[in-house]
Amino acid sequence: MKSIKKVLLFTHEKYHKNKDINKLTRFLKSKKIGTELLIQTSKNIQIQSSAENLDIRKIKKHISLSSYGMVIVF
Repeated sequence: MKSIKKVLLFTHEKYHKNKDINKLTRFLKSKKIGTELLIQTSKNIQIQSSAENLDIRKIKKHISLSSYGMVIVF
């Protein structure tokens, strides 16, 4: 079985400070699994690690789902 090296977490802006997201991020980090958090707002999607804003219509050009071992949606 292939090990997971990177996880994409996707959430709405009103939930991005949820304690469960923070706990999961810390747990994954302790297992040496990289995480990236995407936050959906009413106008765009923000990548938390880089504070970059993406146009919702152009997200496929910026995010390659094949580079993640798992996607978790909150």
